Amino acid sequence: MGRIARRLQDPPGAGSISGHCPPALSYDLSPIRRHHRCRNSPAARPPAIQEFLRFAWKHSRFYRTLYSGHGLRECDLGEVALPQLPLVTKEMVRENFDEIVTDPRLSTAAIGAWVDQGHGPRSRFLGEYQIIDSSGSSGMRASMIYSESAWRSMSTAAAG
Repeated sequence: MGRIARRLQDPPGAGSISGHCPPALSYDLSPIRRHHRCRNSPAARPPAIQEFLRFAWKHSRFYRTLYSGHGLRECDLGEVALPQLPLVTKEMVRENFDEIVTDPRLSTAAIGAWVDQGHGPRSRFLGEYQIIDSSGSSGMRASMIYSESAWRSMSTAAAG
């Protein structure tokens, strides 16, 4: 567990990291305060990252469970420094794909069945997702799923 995962009992009337959470639990704030002086601090973080973290919390059971298991609450996400967030590995994504995705229509079984039907590279899963399927060097199947806008952005960036 990270340094902020140590829970401390708040004295009456005390706040949490952001001051917007109920005062029942708090964290050791010293690591977070140190990060306010560096580029990874919440103050230096683009608002889009805060929106991304909150979206993941609201729409992904995996991230909600992961973050809350490390002592974070939704209202803390705007204040916690990125290095304080728990890491997510490729193996964790493989094992928890169905809980990670934010569109409930996406699942390992549905995507696997669609790929097995032999759809070409111009086909879109559910008419809107680009699927890149790979057996990878490990021999374990992996699918990368992109929304149309994400696929365009990535394709544009790759083209230079």
